[in-house]
Amino acid sequence: MREDEVCKVVRYDELAILFGNRLTVKFKSPHHYDMIRAKLRLIGRFLLALESEGVEVQDFQDALRPQRFDDAIKGINAVAGLRNGKYSSPATAFSLGLLLKDATKLLITECIKKEDNQRKKNAQDFLKLLESELNASINKTVTENWSERQRQKKVILPSREDIKILITFLHKKRKRLVENLKETFSYHDWLELSKSTLVSILIFNRRRPGELERSTIDDYNGYVKIDSLTNKEIYDPLSEEGKKCAREYVRFRTRGKKGRTVPVLLDKFMNVCVDVILKGREEAGVSKTNPYIFGIPTDHKTPKYLRAYRLLKTYAEDSKAKCLSTLKSTELRKHIATTSVKLNLAEFEVENLQQFMGHADKIHKEYYRQPLVERDILNMSKLLTFAQGDRSEFHDIAANNIDQNVELPVEESSQEHTAPDSPTANISRKVYKRAWSTPEKKCVLQCFHEDIRKGVTPSANKYSRVLAENLVLHNRNITSLKAYINNLINRRDKIPERTQARRNYWTTPEKKAIRSEFSHHIQNQRYPSMTECRISIEENPDLQRRTPKKIWHIYIYMFIKWAFPHIFRVNFSQFGIFCALSHWCQTTTAPGRQFGT
Repeated sequence: MREDEVCKVVRYDELAILFGNRLTVKFKSPHHYDMIRAKLRLIGRFLLALESEGVEVQDFQDALRPQRFDDAIKGINAVAGLRNGKYSSPATAFSLGLLLKDATKLLITECIKKEDNQRKKNAQDFLKLLESELNASINKTVTENWSERQRQKKVILPSREDIKILITFLHKKRKRLVENLKETFSYHDWLELSKSTLVSILIFNRRRPGELERSTIDDYNGYVKIDSLTNKEIYDPLSEEGKKCAREYVRFRTRGKKGRTVPVLLDKFMNVCVDVILKGREEAGVSKTNPYIFGIPTDHKTPKYLRAYRLLKTYAEDSKAKCLSTLKSTELRKHIATTSVKLNLAEFEVENLQQFMGHADKIHKEYYRQPLVERDILNMSKLLTFAQGDRSEFHDIAANNIDQNVELPVEESSQEHTAPDSPTANISRKVYKRAWSTPEKKCVLQCFHEDIRKGVTPSANKYSRVLAENLVLHNRNITSLKAYINNLINRRDKIPERTQARRNYWTTPEKKAIRSEFSHHIQNQRYPSMTECRISIEENPDLQRRTPKKIWHIYIYMFIKWAFPHIFRVNFSQFGIFCALSHWCQTTTAPGRQFGT
């Protein structure tokens, strides 16, 4: 923390020091140290703001009393720059409110340890005031100011031309550096190759800078690829274009925001560049204890690594792109999210993109995906014109400007259903679906065999587990998998016949009825006739659900089991054997006659 008035205020403040120590225990990674320093400086700015407002407080603890609540609100407003009902920094006001809550909870904990009941009661009352009054006093204004800023903020996304200029510049630079390093090692070339490779991977994957710059060597060593040796079931059904793509890229996974695991794709040349970087680490003087791929030498014990966001800005300037302000990591992420809207991707493809980018669904749609002005003007204007009653004008322009879906690998296509009076009813739109491959179908039938046989929809947890454990289903999501299984359940002809077989087991009352009705036949070793079987069904309620043929079959089974108990050790699960045997008896011995006569 730099030496200034803010640092002097918090340096010897007991609660501020305890708060900082607690944060260092919770956040152990070195990249969190900047965040901890920022929170401590925010405490110092808050105390200086109270002093400037004429509030005399001894320390941070003294400010967290119910009597000081109104003064605390004034301090938050002063730090966040409240002017004419608007904050110059809404995020600071919101963060400071949360910080005061956390600090008050910590103070309560310390009071409990010291058995200081009076100070604990004051802190609890102050916390209640924060929870009840902060939303009305601070957070409502923060939300309104933030929404207004987002609405008035003009977001300019990077153009594909500028992105291509930057990518070409970096590719040429990396190619030259790799050739130089293969001839002779130079620390300058090695460092420049590390920088340019980091930025190239960031632009291609549209990852957050911190995710890539903190990727570890262990993460990289666990990379996987698709080929005939490692993933034969996935590789073989692919088309030639798909196999070419599979040979070109590898994937490793690293830690993303909030502990999420996010993928990183590398093409062949990026893979070569990373290998060259790792090979030259020892000559470059990078410590063996430095776990990062893009680690750099340092005299400190804490490992250091390259900072991607600074390098991206530097290379954007060196590449002589036209609009430098748009070539930033967040704008690049917004660009790919917005491009997916223009392509009219299917829902499952949007979900795949969200998972790859490490976005929550709401954040992806509300923050990264920008509204398209061409869609609002060209498409919505048609619907509004139609609603005004000008039907002819709508039909004149609809066919020329309506969005066209991007064709995907298809097996079958379906026509979207529109209402007869809908303005788009006369416009043909095709929805393309990805065909289920044979390995995918086999995997689904194997994993959900019992659910399909019973006609029961599996749980969401089972869907997620099966998708995670089976690489062959990597192109599917829960929605498509659920739809496919529901179709199998509804159309039983798609299921192998063995999964449809349902045995109608004989109950104990039915067995007793058979013994009672045909005991005379068993003693005399005679077959019952079909007429006798029909009569037994009519007279005995327990046999109503059986046919005469079934009665005759079970009689044969019971007789053989009684006559030859040591030879035929069978049960009802082997009923098919005796059906065949009874068929042989029928063809050799007429009903009503004795065996062997």
